[in-house]
Amino acid sequence: MARQNPLFNIAGVTPEYTVAAHARGALKLGALACSVLGVAPAHAHIAFGTAFAGEARTTGTDLAIVAGLLGMDGSEEPFADALTRAEERGLRIDFSRAEGDEGPSQAVELTLFAPDGRTVRIGGSLPGGDQVLIGAIDEFRVEIDGELPVLLVEHTDRPGQIASVSTILADAGANIASMRVARESQGARALMVIETDAPLSGEVAASLAELPDVSAVRLLSGA
Repeated sequence: MARQNPLFNIAGVTPEYTVAAHARGALKLGALACSVLGVAPAHAHIAFGTAFAGEARTTGTDLAIVAGLLGMDGSEEPFADALTRAEERGLRIDFSRAEGDEGPSQAVELTLFAPDGRTVRIGGSLPGGDQVLIGAIDEFRVEIDGELPVLLVEHTDRPGQIASVSTILADAGANIASMRVARESQGARALMVIETDAPLSGEVAASLAELPDVSAVRLLSGA
């Protein structure tokens, strides 16, 4: 059943959560998180910062995140039935309050579980309007706002990896707007976060995935 918000359940009127300004960022966050995982999740755990949990529920921000995970663009459809749609697609949704968090006042953490058992943890915040900021992917610190296309390259920290990735992008005519590289430790798991001026093709992503020591490649778009 679609969740009813008692604040709007007056005289039999059913609330409709369309893409109001407060929900646009939440919709984008859900879509970006799904892109980071790389497949439609089978299970999503969504935790809101202590100060944000109540607001997220009463404004429908929580439903907008679910809608983003489902690939809804909100152009014509309300979000009130997002949980019902998730259940119909076999997507389990859990909500919680992140007790004792010290992040932004509008902090959100999503833990997504793929059908094959893979997981990804995404820490983000919703500053307001259609703005969104992803500040962490698993243990890696990142800065992703979805304004430009983003390339994620997960790899083993080895000399020459940045040069190899940059060469493939240059050969494809891609212009790098920004690059950030984080690693667990020397020679361990690492993550490149590259913003480009234009979206990359699947062929470019496939070429990057064939590089030695590259374990995953993801293309994210904030459009």
